Amino acid sequence: SDEIPMSTFTVIWNITTDEEDNLYIGLTGTGGGEPAYVFKLDDEGNNLWGSGGVQVGAGYSVTILPLYNGEVIVSWFPGGESVLQKYDSTGVAQWDTTATISEDGNDTVPANMFELSDGDFVLIFHSITFGINSNLFAQRYNSSGVLQWANPTQLSNYGTVFNRTYDGLQDGDII
Repeated sequence: SDEIPMSTFTVIWNITTDEEDNLYIGLTGTGGGEPAYVFKLDDEGNNLWGSGGVQVGAGYSVTILPLYNGEVIVSWFPGGESVLQKYDSTGVAQWDTTATISEDGNDTVPANMFELSDGDFVLIFHSITFGINSNLFAQRYNSSGVLQWANPTQLSNYGTVFNRTYDGLQDGDII
């Protein structure tokens, strides 16, 4: 795309595919305001959400979860608490407002997401401790973006950094 405002480089934070082999790319422009985009391409390279993709907001760490029903959950870090939004297969936002990712008032950054068999999903995220250092947490949401756990669950007491990718595994509803 030549529509993404660029100053120096492209920030790619997420690349994934769905059940139909569509490719999703989440990235951030660097030309000021850090607009966050998601592109959806079919297996022949056609832009299914237009040549400009969908601008989901502003921020970093654009994280994408294609759902089995063709919808997509997108999360990103605008600064402070991260947010997430559901999009239909054509790239139209499905929730009236974005849902927030909260953990005890700390800045949060999305890391990974997993869909569960009942339509809920689990978001793995970084809770920033200082600088780029973080602790990983998990939070469960229903298909409408409503929290399902009163508090997020800390996954480890070992430190991580939010600007690194950590892989995850899923076996049925076990993450």
